[in-house]
Amino acid sequence: MTPSLNLRRATETDAAAISRLADMAYAPWIQVIGSTPQPMCADYRQLIRDDEVWYTGTRANPAGSLVLRHETDHLLLWSIAVSPASKGKNLGNRLLDFTLRRAKDLRFSTVQLFTNPKMVRNRAWYSRKGFRERETLFIGDKHVVMMSRPV
Repeated sequence: MTPSLNLRRATETDAAAISRLADMAYAPWIQVIGSTPQPMCADYRQLIRDDEVWYTGTRANPAGSLVLRHETDHLLLWSIAVSPASKGKNLGNRLLDFTLRRAKDLRFSTVQLFTNPKMVRNRAWYSRKGFRERETLFIGDKHVVMMSRPV
C-alpha cells in the first residue's frame, strides 16, 4: 500500500524550506548542465504568491515539492523536486500523478514542462510518463526542451 502523499499548499513562511529543498534536489545537475538550474535561483516567496506551490513532508524538512503555473491553455509543471533522502521511494511518480490530477481538476487538457536538454535521465523519465518533446528554446539564458502530455 502506498502511503498518503499528504500534500499541503505552501505559504510564504514555507519559502525558505522549499528553496533549500530545491537546492538539494537540483545541485547534482549543475555539473551536468554547466550552470545553475532555474529552481535554485527562484524567489520562492514570489512563486508562492503567483503560482501553486505544494509540498510534502514536514514544514521544516519537505521531502518533495511542486510548482504549478496556470497558463492560458495548459498547466505548467515549473518544478518538481525530491529531496535526496526521499529518492527511490516513488515520490517523484506520486508528485507527477498529483500534477496530472490537478490539471484535470482545473480543466486543463495538457500539462507542459521544460527541462534542460542535457538532463537526459529526466527527459527519459518524462517520456516514459507520456510526455513528448515539442520544441527547444531559450527561457532567459537557459536552453530548454519543452515537453507536453494530454491529461
